[in-house]
Amino acid sequence: MSPYQTRIATAVLLMAGIGLSALLGQISDQLGQVLRVRKTVKIEDASGIRRSLRQKDAIGLDQTIQAYPDSAVELSFDGDGRLMLWPSTKIKLKPPGPKSERHSDCDREVVARIELLRGDLQVDHDSDRDVAALKPRILEIETRDARICLFGTSIQVHVDLNPDVGTGVFVRQTGARVRSLAGDGGWVRLEQSQQTFARREGKLRVVTVKRFTLPDQRAEGRFNDSPLFDKIVF
Repeated sequence: MSPYQTRIATAVLLMAGIGLSALLGQISDQLGQVLRVRKTVKIEDASGIRRSLRQKDAIGLDQTIQAYPDSAVELSFDGDGRLMLWPSTKIKLKPPGPKSERHSDCDREVVARIELLRGDLQVDHDSDRDVAALKPRILEIETRDARICLFGTSIQVHVDLNPDVGTGVFVRQTGARVRSLAGDGGWVRLEQSQQTFARREGKLRVVTVKRFTLPDQRAEGRFNDSPLFDKIVF
């Protein structure tokens, strides 16, 4: 092999090593993968590169995912739960926050903090698995109004662009903890069929409802197809 060929071969091996290292780094931050996509959903990485999300794509930390008005996406978190982004929803996947910001009910392995920028998301744990024995990974959700710690089986979070509406949290099964970021309010617990709204002003008030309902009494009915989204038509 000539010196020129040796240099080329070395460069190729270095590039392969760099590519492998990057791939291994990406896998280490992997949270799960895409199960289903309806129409166009965009994903943006930390470097600002945007592309369309496809089925079986990996999802990881420091990514932003945006569903447009006629699109939706269903994600799996390592088989431990499913996350649905409804139309017009935008999230950012972030590393877990500090333990000091977490309620003791959620003092277990936290896989990610989801910053819900707008729209609706829905989280389900697999009800066919022994949730208590497995101690499922926990997702934190953060909005401009609230911090939410999910330890439930089926839960929906809604962010309204109208600051008077705020962040709505509804629990279909089991529970969640919610804390308003306005003032020094503490955590409130939501159990089955309960919801609350966190706004920039005012205390959290927990009410029991049949399904998630916005303050103008317009029922969203998102949970008609839950749990686990089996009947959702894509």
